[in-house]
Amino acid sequence: MTIPVLDHLAAYRDIKPEIDQAMSRSAAAGWHVGGPDVAEFESEFAAYLAVKDCLAFASGRIALVMALRAVGVKHGDEVILPANAMRASWDAVHECGAVAVPVDPQCDTAQIDPALIEAVVTPRTKTILVSHLYGIPADMDAVLAVARRRGLKVVEDASHALGACYKGRRIGAHGDAVAWGFSNLGRFGSDDCAGAVTTDNRLVALRLRILRDCESDSGCGRAGKGRSASIDPVTAAVLRVKLLHLDAWNRQRCLVAAYYQQRIDRSALTLPVVPALSSSSWHMFVVRHARRDSLRTALAAAGIQTAIPHEQPHGADSAEACAAGPNASALSARMASQSISLPMGAHLTAEQIHFVVSILNSLAAHE
Repeated sequence: MTIPVLDHLAAYRDIKPEIDQAMSRSAAAGWHVGGPDVAEFESEFAAYLAVKDCLAFASGRIALVMALRAVGVKHGDEVILPANAMRASWDAVHECGAVAVPVDPQCDTAQIDPALIEAVVTPRTKTILVSHLYGIPADMDAVLAVARRRGLKVVEDASHALGACYKGRRIGAHGDAVAWGFSNLGRFGSDDCAGAVTTDNRLVALRLRILRDCESDSGCGRAGKGRSASIDPVTAAVLRVKLLHLDAWNRQRCLVAAYYQQRIDRSALTLPVVPALSSSSWHMFVVRHARRDSLRTALAAAGIQTAIPHEQPHGADSAEACAAGPNASALSARMASQSISLPMGAHLTAEQIHFVVSILNSLAAHE
């Protein structure tokens, strides 16, 4: 038995007739950019999140850059973010010409620690960038309290948090702007095929429209690497179909996560924690093990694929981390070196899940 860490094509196989019909309809309409499918996706995604505005972009990377620019981040500004943030978050800050200032995550949730934010705020600080890593919501009330005290904007990277809830409300507009990538919903599983920004701030939405129109116009330049900033209509059509199935798929992911939480031997593994009054979308199920690489090798030998959640491109020894002092300590580097993502997805079978747990527990018993 070979178990993939994520079956990119499973969603397509699950609802193939619906997707094929949507793609065919959209292609026949002849829109190169914009058009009914893009407008309908923006409206439907905004309604799903119960937010005022949604603007779709060509990728999650572009969406995050646009969100930062829309709240006023410019060259020389400082953006506070979790030290364990994905590479895309760091890259987006740098693309704006800003300086990334890391702070350590909480050990249990792996989310940014709000208690450490205020210590690194300077006159150059513009924004707090929150990443809802692995689908677990960060403590937004605490982050927003710091932002209000210090006059800062809050941008959320919610690419992992499709359908996740914080205190009864879906992630989507707690901060000033929320950037999305759709690796779990995108066309044929492409890692960065589309993105969006959602917001309840109408001024931010207006700025986003101006930025998107300018970046998508060949007279104003392109959104990096020769790409238009606008989402293509066929991808929007596929996203519309998959959005209808998102909640059902998330319920299946929750069942997988619950089985892992109940059955995995915790003597050698640190399992993820979801804060009270929050729910995770379980984009990933990330555990920590002191000898992560050895564990990964043993799992691979048994046919179980795993992933390293992130490369930690700016660890404790980077110039930016050193500039942040003790707020970007070796903690995040240690957490990164121990983290491993287990197979997760709505289409894992009961047999596959049981096999993963039995192999993990067998390996733990022989340590």
